[in-house]
Amino acid sequence: MNIRLTDEFEVFARTAGYTVEYLEDAVEIYNLGGEIRSLVHRVGAEVVIESAERARDYSVEAKTSTEIDAERYLTYELGGPFREALGLRVIVTGFVSVGAPEVLITYAPRVTTLEWTGEPDRKVQLFGPGKHSGEIFSFAMKLSLAELRASFAAEDGLPLYAFLHRDDASASTSQVEALGEIGRGLFHSLAAKAGQTLDDPLNVIPFDGGVAVIRAVRGGGKIFVAEDGSVMYRGSSYTFERALEEFRAGERTPLESFR
Repeated sequence: MNIRLTDEFEVFARTAGYTVEYLEDAVEIYNLGGEIRSLVHRVGAEVVIESAERARDYSVEAKTSTEIDAERYLTYELGGPFREALGLRVIVTGFVSVGAPEVLITYAPRVTTLEWTGEPDRKVQLFGPGKHSGEIFSFAMKLSLAELRASFAAEDGLPLYAFLHRDDASASTSQVEALGEIGRGLFHSLAAKAGQTLDDPLNVIPFDGGVAVIRAVRGGGKIFVAEDGSVMYRGSSYTFERALEEFRAGERTPLESFR
């Protein structure tokens, strides 16, 4: 076994609905049914984190120079499902233009690199086109593991989200209400389709370009509604940031699938 995560992370992952399993030379982290999986292992001096969804093969998602930074990354990735499991509101980050001052962030095609002033041997690489906001992630990487876990357990998301500048001022109140009603109606359609009655609260979160309607219960999911009325549904296993990224990239769900 060449990687060991903390016991506290295993508890955090279980709360988020994930299992941590130690293999001979790696650690696998997966949700119920194995639809979302991560594989953590060491390659030379680097800790490599690979990810896969459903039947797809693993692909490299991140590389770090230390195990503690790998655990920070994994904690950050499970933060959304963890908050949903606790029934806490989703925190919308929007766009952050300035990262932690001690972190140099370099963007290149398919990879974002974070390097630390005064720590020449410390480096984190995030792979995938636009997969992460390096600025937001840089704040997560400066916290201790305990502080990062506490942020996701706190209603206000502090201390991680102390930097936050919301971008929800771009949409008028009437437009937010109208788009929110579309999302609410679709959640009620999904419930009726399943022979259920929807009686738990739905949270509407505005952002630049539309709104997200969140069903803040375990397994509830989220519906994103664009200003043109097009929508995208994602399940609770998706973090808000990941779903928002796909929505902004043009992913949509046919309205017929809600009926």
